[in-house]
Amino acid sequence: FPSHDRQVYGTGDYLSIIDSSAFNFGPGDFTVEFWFKCNPGSYYYAMHLNFNPVNTYAGIRVDIVPNRIWWLVSSNGSSWSINKNIETGGSITTGLYYHFALVRSGNTFKSYLDGSQIFSTVTLAGNIYASDKHFIGSYMDGLTSFKGKIGPLRITKGVARYTSNFTPPTGLFPTS
Repeated sequence: FPSHDRQVYGTGDYLSIIDSSAFNFGPGDFTVEFWFKCNPGSYYYAMHLNFNPVNTYAGIRVDIVPNRIWWLVSSNGSSWSINKNIETGGSITTGLYYHFALVRSGNTFKSYLDGSQIFSTVTLAGNIYASDKHFIGSYMDGLTSFKGKIGPLRITKGVARYTSNFTPPTGLFPTS
């Protein structure tokens, strides 16, 4: 699967999205999920949603590095409320597609790689920081980009799509 991905080659190659209330998650449920494939070498900064340009904190940040996924959540835009650096046991190989999902259900956060939960459940009450800058495939400077392919990507506000292990979709995401 992914047939609708976006190649991200490096410096300056990313997607920037204008502000939308769809990215202001507040205290509610959400799912952020995407497919990715890494090129050989270092790869970072898959996603920054609700980025704070003053102090480099994002509401949600996902980084992919060799054999590791790192996801962070800020509730205030000035510090990380959740900071999870997950060793994947060498399971991220260049040239292969993987499905990643970050899900909030109530105050519970879970992350999944290829449908299997990859870190213990984390709790956080309150809002997710909201701002007006969103980056897919880059750090906030546009100079440090993810090297590989990202997509399809689905962000669902108000729905915790996965609360236990699951089989990742094998086609385009449904519209509901």
